Amino acid sequence: MRSVILRPLAVLTITFYILSCILFTADATIKVIFAVIFFLILVAAVARRQYLKRKSSNIMTKKAMTCLSFLALGALLSCIISFMIFDVAQSRYESLAGETCEISGNVTDVVWDGGYSAIYILDVEETDNAEVKGFSCVLYAEGGIERGSYIQGKVKLARLEESEGFNVRRYYLSKGIVLSAEAEELTVKEGSKVTLKSVALGIRDRLSDIFVDYLGKESGGFASALFLGEEEYLSDEVSRDFGRLGIVHVLAISGMHLTVICAFVSKLLGFFGRRVQNIGCIAVVVFYLFITGFSGAVTRAGIMVILIIAISMIGRGSDSITNLGLSVFLITLFDAHACADVGLQLSFCAVMAIFLYYDERRPIKAGMKERDLKADRGFLGSLRNFALSMAEGAALTVIIILFMLPLEWYYFRELSLISPLTSPVFSIVGDVLLWALPVLLILSPAPTFASVLSYALRWLIELICHIANSLSHLENVSISLNYPLAGVVSVLVMIAVVVFCVLKGKKRIISLVLSLSLLGGYTAFCCVFAMQDRERAEIIPIEYKSNDGMLVSSCGECAVIDVGNGYSGVINAARVSLGEVRATEIEALFLTHLHRAYVSSVEKALRTTIIRKVYIPDSGELSEALVSLCDQYGAEGILYSYGDTVKVGETEIRIEETLYIERSVQPVVSLTVSAHGEELVYLGASYVEAGGKVPIDAEYIWYGDHGPLYKESFVSETEKAFAGDTAIEYIDGEYTPMSDVERLFLGKADEKVVLDEEQREG
Repeated sequence: MRSVILRPLAVLTITFYILSCILFTADATIKVIFAVIFFLILVAAVARRQYLKRKSSNIMTKKAMTCLSFLALGALLSCIISFMIFDVAQSRYESLAGETCEISGNVTDVVWDGGYSAIYILDVEETDNAEVKGFSCVLYAEGGIERGSYIQGKVKLARLEESEGFNVRRYYLSKGIVLSAEAEELTVKEGSKVTLKSVALGIRDRLSDIFVDYLGKESGGFASALFLGEEEYLSDEVSRDFGRLGIVHVLAISGMHLTVICAFVSKLLGFFGRRVQNIGCIAVVVFYLFITGFSGAVTRAGIMVILIIAISMIGRGSDSITNLGLSVFLITLFDAHACADVGLQLSFCAVMAIFLYYDERRPIKAGMKERDLKADRGFLGSLRNFALSMAEGAALTVIIILFMLPLEWYYFRELSLISPLTSPVFSIVGDVLLWALPVLLILSPAPTFASVLSYALRWLIELICHIANSLSHLENVSISLNYPLAGVVSVLVMIAVVVFCVLKGKKRIISLVLSLSLLGGYTAFCCVFAMQDRERAEIIPIEYKSNDGMLVSSCGECAVIDVGNGYSGVINAARVSLGEVRATEIEALFLTHLHRAYVSSVEKALRTTIIRKVYIPDSGELSEALVSLCDQYGAEGILYSYGDTVKVGETEIRIEETLYIERSVQPVVSLTVSAHGEELVYLGASYVEAGGKVPIDAEYIWYGDHGPLYKESFVSETEKAFAGDTAIEYIDGEYTPMSDVERLFLGKADEKVVLDEEQREG
């Protein structure tokens, strides 16, 4: 470990990257203060180093001062660049918010296209504002614009919006996208303007089309995502399943892909000598980075591969940790926003864990005796080596997961329990496909030969997806990391892993015991909270655009009640709120009403989320069609009649028949949720619109945002909404949106949430 710390270039570059990640969302004042502190440390370290040159012969002290100065220099550079990019430059862009200007540029991606409207990523080349040019923005415009199109027109610029749960603003900024824009007048020019990015997109689209032509839409989409990072045809089910199993890295373009592809190229060029192999690998790496859009993780791997090859060609040895630091340093120096790329952060942590793990094991490998090497030969030796490699792969996966635990907690708040088993197996299958898919591309001009290989590849991909789907339907394959002190424990576990990796011999046992004790103690701590969670019924209002919903948690089961008309949107909002009840799965989905136009949304919800039961109002053919749809996705479709009582854990849910009022395109929903002798009544609109179906003794009554578009025409003159023991008068059509009440606990009187004073005053 001491040798790792005393690598000055590694210290500078890694410090620069890590501090850039931390400072991404920090206040400008903090960056200035940090810059002053690290400047003083740098001056002091350099002065101390010069003093030691004259007065001391202690080499280790001199090296320590050298590395301290490099650390301070890296931190100082990070503070300066962070301030210039994240504060000064971003403020200049955001000064345009609210302005309407003429723009021209290329559409580089289609985020979503709903026909009538769509969301695009636009690389703006020119604006009519001379001060700001050459930036990327999120463009909201009419649907139908293809990726690669060159457009001109008038847009209204805006600041990227903050959001709860998944931080959209942070995500877009990490991709170098600095503004959003709403189209007012747009013209798509015939013949897109040729740029390097448009050429790369064209090549990637062509290769993706070859996979789809030979393997079909679903298998071809899988192959395209695996090999090219193109997710246009990747099904929602595959993304969901791989996410639940903790093996998203197999599909996400990363260093593993580049390593396998370089090995493939080396084998192809093996007859032409080492120099040709090296040059060929560098060329392929650059081309691969080009067509995959220079995404963070693969660019990191590409730079490392090029450094290793280039250093070996001049006859020098290479240092892995220094190469890792240089790669992330160059990426962040070229594009400061890349430091916030979650994929790059996870990739950096994973590779660092691998290097730390293997750094102390190399001497063991080198010291193997001849008889041990002979035992590795033959069939039994190969079988033994395979078993050992699988065991070591599982152990290394555990090391990587525990090392990345702070990031898993910070970004995802959940952890897959079976990833130590699934990751090594699916990685091997991914390697096989990464070897075979380039062969398919080479054979594609010869359909006869390509069809034979495509049949085998299609079968293998379908098998992989089937196994992943079966495993993802297992209950509780992931656990929540949303318990108290989870962040602190995650950091302590990561430190314990580092200690385990750098210690040798019997000292490792001490680290292992401490790590297991820490995890065991925290697991018991979480179990206590889990038991408390099971004893209460908890209701969290969820909202997606104009749609309301409820997340009900009772006895460890979670159900979503959709009281709006945007099923997939409410499901997405519910998934964000699952962390609040420390759960990772949705047991049931309650549909309060049916409409033919929304069946596709139900299907999308089933594709993106494991839902085991769907409660459907019994209203004829449409209900039966939804039951059949549920069967296709492994969910149980259950018909209920309005007024029936359905139980989720110890909570009872009763939905009254929905009403459609004249001139209204939205239904009025009335439902009652009861647990532990207490009742909550939710009304999609006002008391009158709900037909007066409210129990007189109900303790809680919420008026939601959902209901008729013309609510003012139907409200009564005076209404009462109850929040806790407080009754509030509402006159002249005013009502309480459900989103104004944070959450409600049934059965826990001391934890009831009521409206605060400002909300009471209206």
